[in-house]
Amino acid sequence: VSRGKVDEAERLALQAMETVGPEDQLSKWTTRMALGVVRAAQGRDAEAEQLLTDSVEAFAGNGMRCAELQALEQLTKFLRDRGRNDEARRQEERAHDLAPGIAA
Repeated sequence: VSRGKVDEAERLALQAMETVGPEDQLSKWTTRMALGVVRAAQGRDAEAEQLLTDSVEAFAGNGMRCAELQALEQLTKFLRDRGRNDEARRQEERAHDLAPGIAA
């Protein structure tokens, strides 16, 4: 997505989702997070927000703090890009509470 190859990114994200085993929770949710980034680039905001939010909550619920920080970063960017600064700030605060030494 960052290189402007949205179609290729979508193909890779969907392919990754098909190959992840059901026991591999980290990969399951990182691929969903990646698809959320793709959907945001496609302007499919409702789906993107749902995928990103679900990823944040899945990582949080499973104690995957590093991955939760990554998902919070993506969700924050999504919200900021859409002018939803108050919501983005709340996500930044959540990240800071999670890792005060590294979250800005």
